Amino acid sequence: MPTRPCVVLAVLVGAALNATGDEAVRGDGSRVAGRLTLTDTGRFTFTAADRSESVARLDQFQFAPKAPPDPPAALWHQVHLGRGEVVRGEIRRLDDHHLHLRTAWADTLAVPRAAIEGVTFAPGWRPVFFDSFDAGLASWTTAGNPRAAGGQTVFDKDGQAVEVSLKPPVAAGRVGTTFRSATTTARRLTLELEFVDGGQRAPVCVELIGPGEHYAITSQAKPDHEGRLRRAVGARRLTAEFDRDRLQVFVDGWVLWSQESGPGLLRTIKLVAAGAGTESAAVDDVLVADAGPVLRPRDWADLTRDAVRSRDGDETFGALTAAGPGGVTLQAQGHKAHIAWPAAAELGFRRGPVSERMTAGEHVRVVIRTADGGRDVLDGAVKTFDETSLVLAHATLGDLKIPRDRLEELRFRFFGRTLPVDAAPHHLGARPAFGFAIPKPEGLRLVKSVAVEMAPLSGFVVVDAARVGAKGTPVEMLLNGERLQELNQFADRPGADVKTYRVPVPAAAWRIGDSEVVIRLRADAGDRQVNSVDVRAVRLELHDKR
Repeated sequence: MPTRPCVVLAVLVGAALNATGDEAVRGDGSRVAGRLTLTDTGRFTFTAADRSESVARLDQFQFAPKAPPDPPAALWHQVHLGRGEVVRGEIRRLDDHHLHLRTAWADTLAVPRAAIEGVTFAPGWRPVFFDSFDAGLASWTTAGNPRAAGGQTVFDKDGQAVEVSLKPPVAAGRVGTTFRSATTTARRLTLELEFVDGGQRAPVCVELIGPGEHYAITSQAKPDHEGRLRRAVGARRLTAEFDRDRLQVFVDGWVLWSQESGPGLLRTIKLVAAGAGTESAAVDDVLVADAGPVLRPRDWADLTRDAVRSRDGDETFGALTAAGPGGVTLQAQGHKAHIAWPAAAELGFRRGPVSERMTAGEHVRVVIRTADGGRDVLDGAVKTFDETSLVLAHATLGDLKIPRDRLEELRFRFFGRTLPVDAAPHHLGARPAFGFAIPKPEGLRLVKSVAVEMAPLSGFVVVDAARVGAKGTPVEMLLNGERLQELNQFADRPGADVKTYRVPVPAAAWRIGDSEVVIRLRADAGDRQVNSVDVRAVRLELHDKR
């Protein structure tokens, strides 16, 4: 298989700069190539041109561009954790406490259900058809009796075929399939994409499996680029992306075909087996997605139950009991319904207490390369960091081992500790309200305590909350009786989206031992309306000397 020149160039440039080709960005915006290491005491040091530079002067550290292969995955989802954190993964299963994912950097990741703000598809694409073949071939028109078994469709006879029609046809979108590549003696397996252009058929055929040394593609149009990619044994991912101006076909991210003209409307997908003998060819999944706008997760009307939102925006509430490659199961009003992924545009989970742990050390925001140009974003403290991986201590997800070639950026936060004070939802207010994690108000005051073993150099009280507005009922913060700034000073318009408020703490307010955190609504005499606040979590952020 040919190499990608841009990747080779990046590697050579990196070797010339230093061992990795990485660079830091200072607070003034200037950049400097150098090496970032973690000492035995858990502190970062940065060395540029044989001279150390204080990490306190740096905003972020950027890793040299790399191109790790996209892992084969049928359908990517994005799991939104709040505070700007997001993880992209393939949904494998759901239990009473966790949603289990396979990510680009971990075979399995268990995400607490109560910590999930929402689950959406990868941005820019909306599935219109998807089959992982776990439930047979009911979605297809078949010929020659191909068989579905073990999450695959197997073709082992001449003339076997499966076909599906898309209604309406797709004008701009993506087709993806995972297949078991091999060089065969006689068996051929072809993916036929039937486009219609100006009322005329314009098929594009890709020979996925066959006796030839290279993948083969045929089309009525001439390519602007045709990659001669060698077949390689094992699971491979073919992706075709198209719109009115282009068609591009990739195998594992390598360009197989590119034309600067649109193929038309995609009307039919067909897999066809040909050739004598008993050799078999297998396909794991087929996905068709149309191109759509990148939308932010929408607010849910009810946070006390699980929910599924359809492509049309309709919300169905109940209890999510199962999830996997084929879709989700929702129990509502005494009935269980299986909902295939194309019909489930977004998932929501019942809000509740989240188990958070203390983190200590170099706190960073990590940006991780995933697949299809996507990025994961996670916050935590760095436990280990070397030439192969970074281990991030995450407050709710545990210790996460991230391969170094997946790292894109570290954004430096602080050196110190985070202490969870409370990670359960609370409704501060005087009246019941829908759209809150707790509809019934608990009063105007929330009081919590936490043990602080050592006074920090500086720090913050950090509150995750919704419905806080710049105007309206003041939301006061106190630590050990010391009145801090109001949350309203950091807010704009009140909304249902959860935002993080970092309130600075003066040195005199810190106390060794039990510390009391108070959040209260200041309702002045004669107020007829007290604005409710949806508090989700409270923690202390303790900054220590580097």
